Amino acid sequence: MIKHGNNISGNGMTKDSIIKKIKSFPKLPVMFGDLLNHLNDPDVDLSKIASEIKLDPGLTANVLKLANSAMFGMARSIGSLEVAVVRLGIRNLFQMMMTQGVSSRLNTRLDGYGVEPGDLLRHSIWTAVAAEGFATELKIGDQHMYYTAGLLHDIGRIIIDEFAGPVIDKFVNEGKTGSMSFSDYETQQLGLSHAEAGAMVLDAWHFPPELVEAVRWHHDPMSAGEFAAPATMVHLADMLSYSEGIGTGRDGLYHVVSTEALTHFKLKTKIIEHIAGQTLEKMQEIERILVGGGGRRGGGK
Repeated sequence: MIKHGNNISGNGMTKDSIIKKIKSFPKLPVMFGDLLNHLNDPDVDLSKIASEIKLDPGLTANVLKLANSAMFGMARSIGSLEVAVVRLGIRNLFQMMMTQGVSSRLNTRLDGYGVEPGDLLRHSIWTAVAAEGFATELKIGDQHMYYTAGLLHDIGRIIIDEFAGPVIDKFVNEGKTGSMSFSDYETQQLGLSHAEAGAMVLDAWHFPPELVEAVRWHHDPMSAGEFAAPATMVHLADMLSYSEGIGTGRDGLYHVVSTEALTHFKLKTKIIEHIAGQTLEKMQEIERILVGGGGRRGGGK
């Protein structure tokens, strides 16, 4: 198996071009990093966060919508941003802000991968919700971390898209579909895979290793060492999204679920079906709040 890392075989010029794109990829606003650092801080100043959110009218509106949504089931509606921030709590607030913050980047056509506008965003949100669901069901780690890793797991596809079409064609024409993972083939042909490119973006954003490695290994989770748990939660959520026909694209057919991961975490069909149902419900609510309800319902099959 081809491992990801610095000493990678493949087209050196292509790899250099991809790394150049990674270095120029837009940074996230400073507020996201600040929030991430405060997720486990019981003394975080929510009033200060609310005052920063007020500077963005669109973000303010979505925070209020989320606080008044069915997910929180409160009888009395909220009109105050400060009260909404308290009701949501730092973790729900971070998830919503992160989803909105990257939605414009994920809501794009990927011609190389054959992904239509909106499909990558839907696939990413589905994977985020399902990854959090798996982590909650299995009582593993900090669930908000898994949501964020799931949301950003395919951001590397945006970086590599212009090179992806010929790689997929070659993968199929050479009959590699049964003998090599597509992620390894990307590495062989381009110097790094979309998973590695995504991990490099998150590393440049100074995200914690748990998130970076979950993205790096989401197609080979049991090789992630100490980060096998977060990588597996994202992997399973990613595969569940593909099985539902969400954001599959041309390469989705060639990514396969890790039976080793399923066995290791003792995941039964009943649990997976339960997570799928929960994910669809939450997806619809998130779409209504953040995406305007314009996405397709159900699996999109």
